[in-house]
Amino acid sequence: MFGIHRTAEQKTAYRAAFTMGRIVDELWILIAIVWFVVFALWIEQLATPWNAVVAVAGLLALGALCHQFLPSLLRSTMPSELNSALPDDRFAGPASPRAPRTYGELVRRWLRRH
Repeated sequence: MFGIHRTAEQKTAYRAAFTMGRIVDELWILIAIVWFVVFALWIEQLATPWNAVVAVAGLLALGALCHQFLPSLLRSTMPSELNSALPDDRFAGPASPRAPRTYGELVRRWLRRH
């Protein structure tokens, strides 16, 4: 998450394996990038002096909504095996031996249905 100082141990733990918190963080980054691209494309059509306020307020609202609703949405769409393997805490990856370690493994396990 932006603006928060992390220790080297926390950064290593965060990147060691996927957790629900890490997946939500990474999806949020993608959503924020899309928000700014769409907003940049529509900025001429808005033509108000409040463009910066609208951009920041929209970003904050999207962030709050993503962190509130994305975890439950993700859990409802993933296989039960992957759901049980993913810890919630962003830094619990090393303590979870069944958590996926790479993007490829995460996608393969997500798409595999039993």
